Amino acid sequence: MTTPPDPDQAILRARAKRLAVPLQDERAEGASGVAAIVVEVADQSYAFALTEVRRAAIVRAVTELPHVPPVVLGIGIVDGEPLAIYDARVWLGRDRRTSLAHLPVLVLGSERDPLALAVDRFAGSLVVPAPHDGPGWLQEVTAQGVVIVRVAVLLRDPAFRPALP
Repeated sequence: MTTPPDPDQAILRARAKRLAVPLQDERAEGASGVAAIVVEVADQSYAFALTEVRRAAIVRAVTELPHVPPVVLGIGIVDGEPLAIYDARVWLGRDRRTSLAHLPVLVLGSERDPLALAVDRFAGSLVVPAPHDGPGWLQEVTAQGVVIVRVAVLLRDPAFRPALP
């Protein structure tokens, strides 16, 4: 069951679409990088290429679920759709967050198979090297200490796709 859309959110979304300027594919123009959103998780900054982020949102509340792995915080609503919310802190080996209200969340992956990843806070943006193939989810670390994440590899992590009983 989907929640009816909030009229205020619909107005804001329509305004944002009208005012939005499409991101240019800097790789096609020969630039040295792509725009990325920077988030913080447990006092570390991580960058996700905007070409690989479907949505950044604040989830008002998360409903906890019984009998799920610790990395699963519960179910939250993003754009009127229920999504499993995963805790980036737990995935990174840190303590599980205690508050489940007003969570900053990155929605990654396809529309059919999204991954909603709760982070500690949105911390800005920067230009990072274009995503490239490699074995792990860590692409590289910038001179400022920002970890650049390979989203395609992160999406394949078994922690985000727990086996069903």
